[in-house]
Amino acid sequence: MAAEEMIGELFSTAFRFDDVEAVANENAESMNAAFVRPAFFDVSSVMYRFLYAKADEYCRLAGDSDTLLVCYVCCDIISDISDACSTLGCAPILCFDSVHSFRKEIIFPEYKSGRRSSLKTEQTERVLSLRGSVVTMLRTYFCPAMNLQYFCLWGYESDDIIAWFVRSLKEPRDVLGTCPFKESVVIVSSDHDLHQLIFDDVYLGDVSTGILCSSAMIEKHTGIHPRDVVAAKCVGGCASDAIPGVPGCGEKTVMQFLSSRNFDVKLKKARENLNSFDGERILQRNLKLIRLPLCVPELDLVVPHMRINKRVWPNKGIPDVLAKHLVDIGVREERLPYFGDVRKPKSQGVIPTCEWRKKESNDQ
Repeated sequence: MAAEEMIGELFSTAFRFDDVEAVANENAESMNAAFVRPAFFDVSSVMYRFLYAKADEYCRLAGDSDTLLVCYVCCDIISDISDACSTLGCAPILCFDSVHSFRKEIIFPEYKSGRRSSLKTEQTERVLSLRGSVVTMLRTYFCPAMNLQYFCLWGYESDDIIAWFVRSLKEPRDVLGTCPFKESVVIVSSDHDLHQLIFDDVYLGDVSTGILCSSAMIEKHTGIHPRDVVAAKCVGGCASDAIPGVPGCGEKTVMQFLSSRNFDVKLKKARENLNSFDGERILQRNLKLIRLPLCVPELDLVVPHMRINKRVWPNKGIPDVLAKHLVDIGVREERLPYFGDVRKPKSQGVIPTCEWRKKESNDQ
């Protein structure tokens, strides 16, 4: 592949609409009919925030009961999602990671390997060991009971699901910049890979800070425009996911590349590697790993169509049956999750400086 063609791939934001346009239009119509705009929640990001920040509290409240501990975590996750929806004026769509990863099992076995683990107390170890049970209880019990729709696809991560929805709903289809869904869309996550989706009226509710970020805010904070995130990570690598970049391409080289849009960078070693056969191989591999959603047709890895159900949205409050069951298990009544009205009339956009939740002092 010629260098110009490779660079074009790195900076391309094209999304294939030929076979998803009809479904995207259906999803937009479903949300319009329900008078909602979506907030797509990366459930793992929300869950891990609580598992690390409140491990001591969960162990104290639950005593020796793992079931009660899992219920407390689930209640906090649902309450956090409810608070975010109330503040942002959105309706929730929950997105879960698959237990299997096509990226790791098919494309790159070292993907997300060797991550540095935080120092863990005995209480943290306990709650982390129950994270699978938390996910299972959320999907099989809390979501049906509270009328929450969710998506989980075998082999794909939650960010693939979020990306499929966001790109199909919000990517412009023509020179006029039209797209199926006219309202703002929110992504709630701490995953910086999702920065590549933050454009126009798509916003990121950062789980780590509680701040709703626009593309301009992300660019100001990171120095990289969201539309350049894929190119930057393909060249420089992604340390958090253990994805190595092209040898010799550090932060300065990456910024030179983003600025010039060519491989004629100053550092000789980096320039030679970028223009080499091995460099092209690394860039092509990284494109598969980093660009969202995962789409490698030659390996039959294409996110399938997903339909939003216009009837599945949480009702105000908490179902009596669920509340009674949780209290009978031992959950304190003040810890029960409640939802506000998510079917409010659609407003005009989202204020990008909104703080959708206060940062807790022991957040990690």
